[in-house]
Amino acid sequence: MADVSTFGLMLGSSVIAAALTHGVTAVKDGISTKKTADYSALYLAMTLEAYARECSNMLSESEMALASDDNAGKRHAYLPEFPAVPTTVDWKSLGIEITAMALALPVLIATTNVSIGTTWDLTEEDLALTELHEAGAEIGLQCFALARDVREKRSIPPLALNEKWNAFSHLINKQAEYAGLREKKETSHRIMIRGMDHAADAPDQTDVRG
Repeated sequence: MADVSTFGLMLGSSVIAAALTHGVTAVKDGISTKKTADYSALYLAMTLEAYARECSNMLSESEMALASDDNAGKRHAYLPEFPAVPTTVDWKSLGIEITAMALALPVLIATTNVSIGTTWDLTEEDLALTELHEAGAEIGLQCFALARDVREKRSIPPLALNEKWNAFSHLINKQAEYAGLREKKETSHRIMIRGMDHAADAPDQTDVRG
């Protein structure tokens, strides 16, 4: 009986030791997984924020070049290229929704640039620049919004914005400005069309003399 009891105690001790080892390993794996997810979120958020700032800079340089007759700023024909996301990003840890939105951004930027290129080829410069500027403000703000969601998901502090040059506020203001300009153009176009319609409907006032 003593041998049986000793064997039972030894077996019980082995099971407890194995359980403790597994528990410690699980805790370590959990901590490692959390760190991977946190760093992945931070890398992605910073990549998105960097691209948003590129959009803001592009708008500033483009408008400065137009206003100064190319004596300042820089001409731009297309949206900036989206930077490569660090290979260390663990997409699974970010969730399917954020991953889908982040991976769709380069596709959106590429298709938008194709559309802008078509406008450059087939219409006037003014229309192409309008499309470029509107897209730059819109996509830049989309990047800031997604970066905010990524940070919030992993409880990462929000981006510290520079008070002297706030790219987010700049994009907000530009989007509102471009929307106002588009509304004015569309209103002017509608008034012109109505005037043409009224002129076409007016009776012929030609003086016919027999």
